Amino acid sequence: MKKKEESFGQIVRSIRQNRKMTQKMLAQDICSQSVLSRIENNEELPNVWVMYQICQRLGVTLDQVMMLHSEEINQSNQVFAQIESHFVHKRYQALLEKLQDKQIKHYLYLDTDMQMYYYYLGSCAYFIDQDYEGALVSLKKGLSYTYQQDKTNVSVMEIRLLSCMGRVYSDLQQLADARLNLEKSYDSMQALPPERLTTTLTKVYYNYAVFLKEQGELCRSLKIIEEGIALAREKNSFYFLEELFEIKAQVLTFLKEEQAANKSFQLYQAVVDIRQSAKMV
Repeated sequence: MKKKEESFGQIVRSIRQNRKMTQKMLAQDICSQSVLSRIENNEELPNVWVMYQICQRLGVTLDQVMMLHSEEINQSNQVFAQIESHFVHKRYQALLEKLQDKQIKHYLYLDTDMQMYYYYLGSCAYFIDQDYEGALVSLKKGLSYTYQQDKTNVSVMEIRLLSCMGRVYSDLQQLADARLNLEKSYDSMQALPPERLTTTLTKVYYNYAVFLKEQGELCRSLKIIEEGIALAREKNSFYFLEELFEIKAQVLTFLKEEQAANKSFQLYQAVVDIRQSAKMV
């Protein structure tokens, strides 16, 4: 059965919604929000330069948009939602099996899909095999699909990739590269509008805080930890919350604030107990 042809505007709307972007965020410095609304509703056909800029901000090529259908995008979203669930719940072996499934290649339509694929692949190399060099190769490849050094609108996935690369560089004792990537990921995250902050970005705070602690920058580390905890609480998420409380207790111990350190350790243990109870249900 032949698929129904879809317009540039319909596909753009599907990808924009998948990226959790508002019309205002996508249209900024490209066209007015009202123009973008008309484009998405097939009331206006944009010129090639506007089409190119819209695609660039969405992290796709014009050719990819013209070949896609919203049905394909939805199928891809469902697959990556399953993969993300494995990742967030730290089921890395199940995640690797999903990535190694031959069918996965059928869902990699966009550059951003390839980017996510290599992000998760690099994470498996890191957490399962402790293969830091292999992890770095995959993370770099993922980032290369959409990222340029002078890019101003950095996506959430690019921020996550930069953060994880910084973590790996730190483990490899390549400290200058570690700081560069961790600071870039943190600064890019700070530039995001509040509505684009996701629970997964809690890990960005954790990675940066660990590095700062290891470099003896304890007060700066504590500030980053507090910001990460605030985001987790705002999003009602336990993702990397226990790790943040644990490292907070460690930093406070180094700062000889024993009472506060004990409180943080108690909160860490409470989150661990809640997560373990949830697994048993």
